Amino acid sequence: MTCVYLPHWQEGYQLCHATTVDGTMKTIDFFRSDSGPTTWQPLQVELKNDDGRGNSLKRSDAPWHAQHALFFRDAVITQLGQYLEQFGELCPVDAVSGETLFLYRPSHVIDCLDVSRSKIFHMPDGRIDSVGEYALHTSGAVFDGPFRLASPSVSPTFLSERFVEAWNENGFLGLTFSTVPVADQNG
Repeated sequence: MTCVYLPHWQEGYQLCHATTVDGTMKTIDFFRSDSGPTTWQPLQVELKNDDGRGNSLKRSDAPWHAQHALFFRDAVITQLGQYLEQFGELCPVDAVSGETLFLYRPSHVIDCLDVSRSKIFHMPDGRIDSVGEYALHTSGAVFDGPFRLASPSVSPTFLSERFVEAWNENGFLGLTFSTVPVADQNG
């Protein structure tokens, strides 16, 4: 059975935000499924070390931004960078702290959203606005690396079992993972 995972913020760990609204929009545009290879212009981000309520956040190997935009520290790139680059782009990002992070953009786009089993919210014109719960179908797809969906246009980064195992084996912190249901195209 194929296992596909969605990443989630691990509560209590660092967050990562673009320092400007333009920077936030840039990350969204960068991840649109209909965009091809890119010319990356680094943006500046700020690592959040507290939750805004006075509670400190722990150092994360993947400071959280959103499911579509995973930021990684050097340690992750050292261990998993070669694997990640087989399936996407690692783009340098400058943190206000002076640290360099890497924004990961999967280049594999797979049309495998199972619309009959997913909880989908549509716009008035019928296009997908968002997905509350994802379910996928195989349709001959091979889920051997990170990928994003053809629709909605800004898709989460889906991760393979190989990535999750390597993340856990290396003792990296800051992400948790949930399994996404995958069915045979006919199932």
